[in-house]
Amino acid sequence: MSEQGAVLIEKPFLPEQLATKIREVLGEAGADEATVLVAEDSPPVRKILSEILHDAGYRVVEARDGVEALEKLPEGHVRLALMDASLTRLGGLDAARKCASNVPRSRSY
Repeated sequence: MSEQGAVLIEKPFLPEQLATKIREVLGEAGADEATVLVAEDSPPVRKILSEILHDAGYRVVEARDGVEALEKLPEGHVRLALMDASLTRLGGLDAARKCASNVPRSRSY
């Protein structure tokens, strides 16, 4: 599903598939040292996702909920946001829509 350059990656997926899915979205040319925003309200899941992406060579910015995700979007030139759909304070889908509207140039997939 694509909306204003947003791509939904449905869970569940295996941890080793995460970096591959992210590379597919970013493309190989844009993947080197890209910053990924991980918005997840479960601390263990957020930690696992962040570690997998860090080990794959991405810089990671973490957020605990949708509001924090929007606050952290300007940090580190985020190329991609990975959000749980059911985040607290502001749901992941609503936060993703707001993130996409704040990105100067978005791509559709």
